[in-house]
Amino acid sequence: MSRTPDYHYIIRHVTECFRVQAYAFDTDLGLTCPETLPAPEKIYFLKTILANCTADKADSDFVLLPQVLILADNVYFAFFPNVEEAYLLLGPMGSNYLTTGQAEAFWEKYNLAPEKKRIPKFSVQQIMSMTALVWLMLTGESMDTSQISIRKNDSFQLTVSDSTSYHLYKHKEEKKQHTYEGEWLWFRHIENGDVRTMNEMIAKVQNIASEFDHVGTQARDNEYKQLEYNLVTFVSLAAHAAIRGGVPPLNCYEASDLLLQKAAACHDILRLYDLFIECFRTFTTLVHLRRQELRRGVLIEQCKNYIARHLYQPFKISDMAAELNISNNYLSQLFSKKTGMTIQQYIRDERLNAAANLLKYSDEPVGQISDYMRFSSPSRFSFYFKEKYHMTPSEYREYYKIIEFKE
Repeated sequence: MSRTPDYHYIIRHVTECFRVQAYAFDTDLGLTCPETLPAPEKIYFLKTILANCTADKADSDFVLLPQVLILADNVYFAFFPNVEEAYLLLGPMGSNYLTTGQAEAFWEKYNLAPEKKRIPKFSVQQIMSMTALVWLMLTGESMDTSQISIRKNDSFQLTVSDSTSYHLYKHKEEKKQHTYEGEWLWFRHIENGDVRTMNEMIAKVQNIASEFDHVGTQARDNEYKQLEYNLVTFVSLAAHAAIRGGVPPLNCYEASDLLLQKAAACHDILRLYDLFIECFRTFTTLVHLRRQELRRGVLIEQCKNYIARHLYQPFKISDMAAELNISNNYLSQLFSKKTGMTIQQYIRDERLNAAANLLKYSDEPVGQISDYMRFSSPSRFSFYFKEKYHMTPSEYREYYKIIEFKE
């Protein structure tokens, strides 16, 4: 350790970056940093930790590398020895699995008042990596996380079983991380409305509920209740995935209510397994249908845009369908369903609107306007014009000229 660390600098950045409390003590266990002192009972508690950690300082086996201390279930501290200058202590930190009850038990065990800020949570591997990073800031020396000692309970005596337990815990955590990735793959397919892939995944697994059996034990020794609670959890997660996929929240909540009502009325564990499948298929289908609906709306707008661009030109519906890459029949049926009129009626209506403007704002003959608007004859043009505006083209032009003159 060839340099003197700037503890104020390190503590400030550790606090800002990781939201973890950090404390520096001199070799007489006097608190030197931070400047804002915690409660007296907290200082006493921290000094007790340090006293236990440094009790064997005179021993030749005293560890000069950082240590992770496990004070209670899923509650961690990091201790950094610096025999020349000071000691650094980080914590408390919680593992990902720290529950509210475990946090309260920790404060109560050490007669500490619960703090306003929650205990920050990290994975065990993140805690070990953070410890190695702070060690680099303190000493300028990098280290592998396998070099960090782990001490458990008040005695802080490192045992082979503690170290073995940690590495087993780390292995399980990495395995669970992989499982979570697999779990969220299901919800991504819901969010994307990928019905085909969802059906393929359902067909590949013998028991879909087993894909999510790692979420924790909510009903010990009661398989049915455990499965029921898991179903409630995943109905909620699936509903939110569908909302992210664009389905209106009300539709998702209605589907959730229906599924939960079925679960409440169910007394057969095989039926519960079926409800898992129904849950994933229901919400995936909702997103799929919603996206189809949105795509249909886009197609209608594209259709109208095509008509506007070709209003003065002869074209066929097949030309428009080919440009939109859909079939004639599908386009015709979709347009009628969405607008309440056929494509031919819409085209005629738009051409009559354009003709009305030409009658009002130009001196073009009626016959010429009929040709511009691609009507088969002036008489057909007059017939459709009168049907829409309740007057002939000539009457319409005269009427608006009189209005313009009066204005």
